[in-house]
Order: sequence, then structure tokens, then C-alpha cells
Amino acid sequence: MMFIVTFGLGSVILTNPFVLQGVKWCGAVVLCWLAWKVATARRAGAVTGGKPASFIGMAAFQWVNPKSWLVCASAAVTFLDEGAGTALGQSAILGLLFFLAALPSCLPWLAFGAALQRALRSERAFRLFNVAMGALLAASVILFLW
Repeated sequence: MMFIVTFGLGSVILTNPFVLQGVKWCGAVVLCWLAWKVATARRAGAVTGGKPASFIGMAAFQWVNPKSWLVCASAAVTFLDEGAGTALGQSAILGLLFFLAALPSCLPWLAFGAALQRALRSERAFRLFNVAMGALLAASVILFLW
């Protein structure tokens, strides 16, 4: 997904720099909305009797996940450079780098999530965590625009 989105968007960005500003501001709005949703989220009910999603199902989900699109668009506008070669070459390198960085990051991320799930058993701890995460996400938008 990183390669395909970056290649398509990268081709547009490298030929029209004004698109960069539009993507940047749209991304900031989406991140602020997500920060609000995280900060005000309620605990989800326990899922019973459901079958876990398959690897293919979760991979397909990424194509409709707005956060995935935002990450890919942000990478394209941040790392592509008009003087650094073609959009195809830059997209291939960026896709490979993201894959190599994500691969070793998955297991610690999953372990942290499992440990955090045990620590957030009370409603108060859950709410405090969500407010803190929403505030940090909103703060990252400020840094992003600054």
C-alpha cells in the first residue's frame, strides 16, 4: 500500500507542489478528528463467539482504513523530493524502508498492547489513558504544522 499510494500521490506532488499544502492541511484535520475520537472513546464491549479476522481480511482492511491512507500520504509529502529521482524509484525505496521498519516493530507493539490491556482494567485508568493519547495526537498535529 505504501508503494502504490506514494507512487500515485508522489507523481501528483512532484508535478504540483500546491497539492502538498492541501494534503498537509487535510491530514491535520483528520488527525485532530482522530484525537477527539480517541479522547472521548468509550470502552468497547467484549466480543463473544466471533471468529478472528484472517490475515488476508486484515490486509484488505488497510485499504479502507483512513489512518493507513494518512500514513501513506504523509510519507509521500514528507519524503519525496523533486530532485531525488522519479516517483517510481522513490516510492519503491520508501515502500521497502517502511516494510523493513515495520517488520521488527510488530512484536514489541503487540506485547505492549497486551500489557497495557491488563493495566487498563478500571474505567478511570482507561479514560485517563485515552485522554492522554488524544492530547498527544493533537500535540503532534501542532508540531506537524509548526
